[in-house]
Amino acid sequence: MSFPSAGKRRPRFSVAWGAGISLVAFVGAWLVGATGPQLVFGLLVVVLGFILGVRVLARWRTRLLWRLRNRLLVAYVLIGFIPVVLLLLIGLIAAWTVYGKVAVYQVTGRLERLQAELQDGASDLASALEVAATLEGRLRPEVARRILDVHTAAASQSQPPRQMRLLGGPLPLPGNLPAWLRNQHFSGVLIGGQEAELVVTRPVRVAGDTLTAALVVPLDDAVLAYLGRDLGRVSLLLMREEPASGSSRERDIPVGGKSYTILRLIEDKRPLPPPLGWWDSTISFLASHPTSLRDTGRPGPPLVLQVESRVATVHLQLTRRLGEFSGIPFTFLTVFAVLFLILQMAALWIGTKLTRSITAAVGDLYDATQRLQRGDFSARIPHRRDDQLGALSDSFNQMAASLEGLLEESRERQRLEQELEIARQVQEQLFPRESPRLNTLQLVGRCRAARVVSGDYYDYGLAEPGKLIFTIGDICGKGISAALLMATIQSVIRTQVYAGRLEGRLTQLSMAELVGRVNRQLCATTSPEKYSSLFLAHYDDTSRQLTYTNAGHLPPILIRGGHSEQLTAGGPVVGLFPNLTYEQATVELRPGDWLVAFTDGLTEVENSYEEEYGIERVVAFLERSANHASPDQLVEALLAELDQWAPGVEPADDCTVVAARAC
Repeated sequence: MSFPSAGKRRPRFSVAWGAGISLVAFVGAWLVGATGPQLVFGLLVVVLGFILGVRVLARWRTRLLWRLRNRLLVAYVLIGFIPVVLLLLIGLIAAWTVYGKVAVYQVTGRLERLQAELQDGASDLASALEVAATLEGRLRPEVARRILDVHTAAASQSQPPRQMRLLGGPLPLPGNLPAWLRNQHFSGVLIGGQEAELVVTRPVRVAGDTLTAALVVPLDDAVLAYLGRDLGRVSLLLMREEPASGSSRERDIPVGGKSYTILRLIEDKRPLPPPLGWWDSTISFLASHPTSLRDTGRPGPPLVLQVESRVATVHLQLTRRLGEFSGIPFTFLTVFAVLFLILQMAALWIGTKLTRSITAAVGDLYDATQRLQRGDFSARIPHRRDDQLGALSDSFNQMAASLEGLLEESRERQRLEQELEIARQVQEQLFPRESPRLNTLQLVGRCRAARVVSGDYYDYGLAEPGKLIFTIGDICGKGISAALLMATIQSVIRTQVYAGRLEGRLTQLSMAELVGRVNRQLCATTSPEKYSSLFLAHYDDTSRQLTYTNAGHLPPILIRGGHSEQLTAGGPVVGLFPNLTYEQATVELRPGDWLVAFTDGLTEVENSYEEEYGIERVVAFLERSANHASPDQLVEALLAELDQWAPGVEPADDCTVVAARAC
């Protein structure tokens, strides 16, 4: 494993240090309350952290996601786990929001009910005053005082306690209520300084005069206890509007597009109900209520209500209102949650099984490919299932079996090629390496194999000075068997010639008798399907006499004076029938005569029109070319003529030519 150089690590290390230093500086600026440095260092932390995260992910992504199991886990997390978590998170946030809104709704509802009760109290006071004035024709001060005292005593016993005022008429104007409330229908919250109170007024016309009935509830601890009863804590925030400026303060609160500062916090000190479990979390929500300025009656800064409660407490408040049917929605929700949990567990189990099946198949495939890479072509993957993965395993097994078979065939081919190479080397040793030196005859031979090993055979050599023995043949078969049969024929001929030389009867050696001995030897030592054509000749350099026997070979061509003659005396091929008698004939080679022997690979070559070259074209070529070339040149020209006859065609048979010219 290679590791990055120090030059590659340095940028990543600098980014990490920069992110760490920026984080420390951001924490320090946050502790001292420096807003500007917080913004700068916070931005640096985000940017440098993002760059560092991208680099770390880029470095470890390939390593972490190399295994298919890790990729599937990431896919499941992205496709299954994260959406479920997001849904649960959305559900929790929605539930938290709903319960918070319900708690706020209950508090604001109680505040509105309190305001409605004050309106009813003001109406009752006004009705009592109107009745008293109607009965006596006027409203006497002592009667008004008595009525006010009775209603005040009743209001003081209510929760929260209320104060009653009567403005105008026979009673003096109380000093704690503003004058603009006289003769006004008003219901709302008045804010003056750091105090707030809920005020309801109603004008009353008695005996030609107008009075104003007023009920006042100071927003104090009693009101907070009333609003938060059986629910939690309620706190009130008295606000003051701040002038528009480019800077913001730490305690500024935006409401309705304006910025407000907290003047006073009227806090409920009561503890929250104890939680019923780990899930029973605290809910804290804010709500605003319109107010009026005490001095002028104009709209004032909103009154902010902070409601704190618990999930179970709010839920109990809801169920109490639903009565006997309160458990139905919760039952449905519980059943749905249980079904959802069961489905999730089933999906998790099925996903785990599928993941294991996929990773097991890929693991088996990877292990098998590693074995193939090491040269173990017997590697196979077990068939575990009838699906596409199972089909993939079967395909791999078939491929491995094919590779194993191809490897075996390759080894067999290499063995055959080695055998053919050995046969080629043996054959090269059997062919003559140089032409014999005679006074009256020039001789040359060529063999062009169609494959690695030729099935043709030719040989020549001096039995003794002035005595030439040469032969040409076409052996049935190719390869090692042909090379062995060639060696057998050569050994028989050379053995017989050598024996005749030792016995001193080389001049009486008959070509027909020698061919007969070769035939009997082949029939005795080879299988019946092994045979060969053979042309065997003996030339006397002194007398120019050529004695030959043709055993089933294509007749050699004798060119003399521009005319041709075929040498046909002999018999059938050697190696088929043991008791055959062959003939021989003798011709005299005069100066300028040509003797050309060849195999059927010369005459049976077909061109693109499937037309054979034929012996007639061979004779015609020899008749027009024999007087202008040496034996070497004649053989090369004849082979070149053959290539022009069938250009680009791979030869189907071996071609051998032996040419001799008398001089």
